[in-house]
Amino acid sequence: MTAPIDFLISGPLIMKTAVSMDLVNILLKNGKESAKSNLKNDWSLGDIKKEFKYKDLESWFTPLIQPQISDYLSSAIEKQGAEINPNGTKLPTSFTWSIDDLWINYQEKNEYNLPHIHNSSLSFVIWLQIPEELKKESLLPSGATPGSFVVRYGEFQPFSKNLNSFLPEVADMIIFPSYCEHYVQHFKSDITRISAAGNVSIQLGYDEEINKEK
Repeated sequence: MTAPIDFLISGPLIMKTAVSMDLVNILLKNGKESAKSNLKNDWSLGDIKKEFKYKDLESWFTPLIQPQISDYLSSAIEKQGAEINPNGTKLPTSFTWSIDDLWINYQEKNEYNLPHIHNSSLSFVIWLQIPEELKKESLLPSGATPGSFVVRYGEFQPFSKNLNSFLPEVADMIIFPSYCEHYVQHFKSDITRISAAGNVSIQLGYDEEINKEK
């Protein structure tokens, strides 16, 4: 019998979690208002035609998403410590954060998002509508799952994994560093797949220096 085995995975900290259905419904409702007001997202890195910005984020969205962002940051500090600040030797003892932007995506038949990154600290996606028809589609010619979300970092090498791909469920949420490349696969069904996406800026506080073995 061999000794216990543990694989130590390095790379970006990517967290998959869930939000409440109350938040899903609020995002759907406020997203409809943004679409009705034609608050178009002024940058798009794919072929999704209906993307609209949410407004007044501090008054309603920031408090509702606080638990998930705090969970991510607490886990990052616990797991990565001073590596959050690669050029320093201090362990973060506090953090503040703010939502940079938030928009809703109404993805329809044959639409997709190209691989891209964001200019922020963290990025996130929350899925609001995943029709059952999407789950019944055959795999794409590339072998990818239609409508799946992909986040990746670095190049593919043997004995490594540089991407995560999954077909989300309603209320799923993923949070990842904004430098991670991510994209969305297209689908063939005549449906609408709805998600909300945004970016977060992080400010870390440092109170005490630690001795860190390299």
